[in-house]
Amino acid sequence: MQFIDRYTLRKVSDKDLPGQIDLGRYYAVDTKLDLTNRVFNVGVDRMIQQDILDSQNKSIQDLLCYFFAQVSHSKNDCFEIPPLIQSVSNKLFLNNFETMLEKELFHLEEIFRQPHYLLQRTIEKVNVSRAKRIPAKSYQNLASHTEDWLHKSIVDFKPRRILNEELDLFYDVYENQITVALVQRCISYINSRIKEVRDLKDFLVEYEKLLQDRDFSRGWYKKTERNLELIGDVYEDEHFRKTKNRGTVLDETQLSLQKMLKRLRVLQSTELYGEVNNRVVQSLISDGDVTPTNVIANHKHYRYVRSLWRELNTVDAEKSDEQKGRYEQDVLRGVRSYAQTLITYIVKQILGYEISGTYAAWDAVHDYYCPISMHSSDDGLLHLTIGDAELSFVSIANDTSLSDSDIKAQNLFVLSHGMAKRCGHIISVSPYDADSTERVGRLIKEYILRSYLQELKSSHKYPQILRDYVIHFDEEPMLEFGDDFSFRFKGIPRYDIREEGILAKLENDKRFKDRSRPDRDNIRATMRAFIGDINGMAEETMKKMVCLECFTPISRPDASQLDYLTCECGFVLDSTNNHVVYSNKDEQYSGLGKEDWGMDYIEFDM
Repeated sequence: MQFIDRYTLRKVSDKDLPGQIDLGRYYAVDTKLDLTNRVFNVGVDRMIQQDILDSQNKSIQDLLCYFFAQVSHSKNDCFEIPPLIQSVSNKLFLNNFETMLEKELFHLEEIFRQPHYLLQRTIEKVNVSRAKRIPAKSYQNLASHTEDWLHKSIVDFKPRRILNEELDLFYDVYENQITVALVQRCISYINSRIKEVRDLKDFLVEYEKLLQDRDFSRGWYKKTERNLELIGDVYEDEHFRKTKNRGTVLDETQLSLQKMLKRLRVLQSTELYGEVNNRVVQSLISDGDVTPTNVIANHKHYRYVRSLWRELNTVDAEKSDEQKGRYEQDVLRGVRSYAQTLITYIVKQILGYEISGTYAAWDAVHDYYCPISMHSSDDGLLHLTIGDAELSFVSIANDTSLSDSDIKAQNLFVLSHGMAKRCGHIISVSPYDADSTERVGRLIKEYILRSYLQELKSSHKYPQILRDYVIHFDEEPMLEFGDDFSFRFKGIPRYDIREEGILAKLENDKRFKDRSRPDRDNIRATMRAFIGDINGMAEETMKKMVCLECFTPISRPDASQLDYLTCECGFVLDSTNNHVVYSNKDEQYSGLGKEDWGMDYIEFDM
C-alpha cells in the first residue's frame, strides 16, 4: 500500500513507514484516507500514535468533529467559530442520561444480586448410588436396556445404572448479556465524561488566573485581555464560582460521576459478570436497541435496562465498524479544521485584518500590516502567505517524538493538551488552551515583522550614470550605497536633501569637469531627479512607518535609525545586525518573562 508523507509530500510504501507514526502524517494514495489502525494494519513492529481515538477521549473527538462540521458548512465571509471548547455550560451539570443512571443504577445492582436464569435440564446415566432425581422415563429405559440391570428375579429386578436428572441454573441468557453490555458501555462513557470534567476544571482554573492577572502588575494586560475576550463567554454563569458552603458545580458533577463509576466497577467483580459469554456481549454493544423480551419488558428491574440503553444512545450512540471508520476520519479532518479556525481567529480578531472568503480559502488586508492569505489543499495541508513569505502547516493529533530539525519543510501543529510549547517549526495547540492563539500568533506576527522590515530596508536602484558621483552624499549618513547601483535607507533624513549642496560638490568634481557638456547636462539633470526620488521615497517610507503595536505614526526625528524604532507606548523594534527583537521596554513590566508577553515578544534572525 502506498502513502503520502505530509512532512515531505513524498510517496512512501508501507514497508518504509517509521516505527513511531504520527497520527495525521500519512494518508493512503488510493483512498485519500488518513492512516489509522482501521485503514491499515501496520504490524507489531510499528505503532500509530492514536491515543486520541481511544474511547476515554470521546469528548475531544466530538469537539473536533464539531469543528469539521462547522467549518464545512460555514458561509462565505462568515468567520465566527472560536478556536476553543464549545457549549461549556452544557457540560457542567449531569445530563439526562447521567441523572437517570444515578437514579436507576440500583436496578442494575439488584439484577447482579438476583439475576434472571433458566433451569437447564441434563439427563444422563449414573450409578444408582449417585442418582438424586429420577425422571419418569427411567423405568421405560431400564426395561429396554437389560445391560443396566444388576440382577433380576421372577417378580422384580435391581438396577445397576439408572437415568438421573440434573437441574442447573443457566445465567448466560440474553437478558444478562445485554445488562453486562450496558454496564461496559456505561463504564466507558463515564470514564470519558470524568476526563472531560477534569479538562474543564483545568480550563476554568486557568481562567481564574486570567481574572487575577487583570492587575497589570501581574502580567501583560494585552495578553490577558486577548485571552479573556476569547474565553469570556465561558465564565458568565455564577455556577462556575465557588461559594462558602460548597465547591463548584464541576466538583459536584465530578464527584457524582466518580461514585457511579465505582458502583459500576463493583458489578464487574460479581459472579454474573463472569458467567456470560463475553464475545456475545461485545457483539451486543453495537446493537442499536434492546430486544423487549418478556423479562425485559415486565421485570421490575430488567425493564430499566432498555430505558437506560436508549437514553445512553442519545449521548453516546454505538457505531458500526463502517461508522467508526468514518468517525475517525472526521476526527482527523477536525484537527485540521481546528487549525483553520485558530489561524483565522488570530488574523481577524486579534490582528484586526479584514477577511473575505471562506475557511477553506481567504484573503486578508490590513491598514498597516502586509496582506495575508490562507488556503487548504487536497493533501490536508494549510498554506499561509504572509507578504512574500509562504508557509505550510501540517496538523497532527499527538505529541511527536520528532525534533525541529526533522521537520524543516513544514510547520507542525501538534494537538497536545498540556504540552504548551513552541519549538521552532513545532507548535503545540489545543482547543482547551487559550494560549494556543498566542503561540501561533507569535509565528504569524514574526512574518509580519519580517515583511515590514524588508520593505523599510529594501534596496533601490539608482541610475548607473551617477556611479562615480554618489560619493557626494557622504554627509547623508542615513543613506547607504552598494556596489550594484543600489542604495537603501539606514534611517530617514530629518529634512529633505537639498540639491544645492550636492550639485555644488558635483560641479567641483574633476571627473565631472572632464565630461563633455552634453554629458554634464545629462548628469546634472539625472542628479536633480535622483535627489527628488530620494526625498519622495523618504516621504513614502514615512507614511508606512507606524508602531506595530499601537499604530501611532513614527515621527521623522524618531526614524533616524531604522535598526532601532521606538514608540511612546514602550515597544521597540530592534533589528541591529539583522537580529530582530520586538519587545516592550517599559520599566513597569521589567519583571515579566518572554512567555508572559505572548505574541507581543518576538525574536528571530532575518
